[in-house]
Amino acid sequence: YKNHKSDNKDEGNDKKGSNDSKNKSQEGSTPLLTAKA
Repeated sequence: YKNHKSDNKDEGNDKKGSNDSKNKSQEGSTPLLTAKA
């Protein structure tokens, strides 16, 4: 059960990282920082 919970957490982090990378690719660093703030 612990491993399953950890996997879910990592999966969520990977999804967030993918979204950040996508935004950076499309908008660039400055818009990404603006959206992040």
